[in-house]
Amino acid sequence: MQARALNAGGTFPTAAHNTRNVVLVMMDGMRWKEIFRGADPKLINKRGPRLLGDRDQRTSEAKERFWRDDPTARRQALMPFFWSVVAKNSQVS
Repeated sequence: MQARALNAGGTFPTAAHNTRNVVLVMMDGMRWKEIFRGADPKLINKRGPRLLGDRDQRTSEAKERFWRDDPTARRQALMPFFWSVVAKNSQVS
């Protein structure tokens, strides 16, 4: 079954389109700055609660995994699948 949308006049559009599928991905709670700029320096340097273990070690590990001086490299490190697959094969806006 194919879904079709009504236009503003209440009728189905009749023009032929080459697009077969449109996939809309929505992320609730994702910070747009981290998608486009990578790890936030204010957050990556913040020490978490003691309950989770050695705070200094966790901060050091997070910096090693996700911090880069270049924002493009930072976003790739934080969201590798998004930037290597999704962004290259679709439209990000």
